[in-house]
Amino acid sequence: MAAPATEFPYAAMIGSLNGTPIKPKANKYETLVDVVKNTNNWTKYHSTVEYWNLQIEGDSRIYGKTHVSTVDAVKAAIELRGKVVLATGKNTTETVSDYEGLKGWELDEDNKTITILGNSAQERTNVLRDTWAVFKPQAVLDTETGEERFAALLKYRNEDEAVFGPDGEIFRCERSMTTMFGLPGYGMLAIMYFQDEDGQYWFASGLRAADKATYPAMWDVVSGGCVSIDETGQPATAVGTFIKEGGEEASLDEDFLKGYATPIAAVGYTTVRDHRAVGNQTKYDYGVHDDVMTVFKIEVKNPRKIKLLPRDGEVQYFRWANAAQLIKGMLQGDFKPNCALAITYMLLRLNLLNHIPYEERAEIAELVFTKPEFALSPDVKNTLEKILKVESIEAQIKDVMGGQNQDTVVVEQEAIDEAAPWVLPEDPFTYVEPEEPEKAPETEVDASAETQN
Repeated sequence: MAAPATEFPYAAMIGSLNGTPIKPKANKYETLVDVVKNTNNWTKYHSTVEYWNLQIEGDSRIYGKTHVSTVDAVKAAIELRGKVVLATGKNTTETVSDYEGLKGWELDEDNKTITILGNSAQERTNVLRDTWAVFKPQAVLDTETGEERFAALLKYRNEDEAVFGPDGEIFRCERSMTTMFGLPGYGMLAIMYFQDEDGQYWFASGLRAADKATYPAMWDVVSGGCVSIDETGQPATAVGTFIKEGGEEASLDEDFLKGYATPIAAVGYTTVRDHRAVGNQTKYDYGVHDDVMTVFKIEVKNPRKIKLLPRDGEVQYFRWANAAQLIKGMLQGDFKPNCALAITYMLLRLNLLNHIPYEERAEIAELVFTKPEFALSPDVKNTLEKILKVESIEAQIKDVMGGQNQDTVVVEQEAIDEAAPWVLPEDPFTYVEPEEPEKAPETEVDASAETQN
């Protein structure tokens, strides 16, 4: 039988906030399968909501899943004439008196396809930039009246994402607009954890800033970010982003991070975004994330030697939580969806989900490693084929399930049910300035993973 919550190690995680007891929070999801399905929810919505397939001229492959409302907006922009206000930057516009309609799109009502015209990546990129210029001035989100249009564009990033075909990059799109067209994306997530003297695992989590563009004030992993375009103007890599984001978000040392710069997995998901993604008032904005996230692990020996400090304003604070508390937090819906996906994968990898039936674990593995329906970026291909030494994302399912122990239960269901509320900022592992800082394993960073474009 699991120990009651008040007897968990590290009592600083238990208690009250300013003397006021924290009331238990009801679960949003019944099982971890439900948590993962919430992230990988395309199957649930695509059959009941109209989406068009996005293609490029001369190529029948599908590169995006575009909601009909965005298609209608493109159609209206094509028909625009006369005086039109166009965006030139985040808060700047210009007025064109003789606008002659948005160019570069072809719509096929019969086949439900929306095609970007152009013979090169640059031409197609220009079409999307012109589209953003038309849409951005129309963006509105009024919490009082409920008026809402292009709400995602209010979270302007001034950051492009590259989209790839089998032969390389096919175009770029402003990051805030990618989900409107259901374009594929790439990112990385770093999971930091350690095992205490009693064999219990603890994981570092960061509370996202309340003003984050997406999923504000939700729990996250120690660091993560979009693998977009680097400072040289070339597509970034997961390894480079891992090192960059670990320093910016958690103040981790670059040399320390380089010791952990070998990916351990590439998880995939297709999700229809809900209100937490853009702060809109409807349950779903029907934008689609079709993403692959490269996962890194940072396994430390002594958490008191790790100084996790928010640096760029994207995180409010960090804290450590054990496996039972992590699972409880995910069931309560407190985690950013793609982070819940990656954390569930890590718990599965560490044999910390043996309290649930083997069949459910197998279903989780299938969902976690769902392959997106688009060409992978060269960086993800390199991660899978060279670093992970697997031929496909699906091959990881066999790998993680092959390590499952069906007999030993590490985390008791009762421990999860009784897990103490973990919304407190108190840190049970107070940082103590060490005589020697925690050192990363002496591993070599794959140069091709760091520099590949």
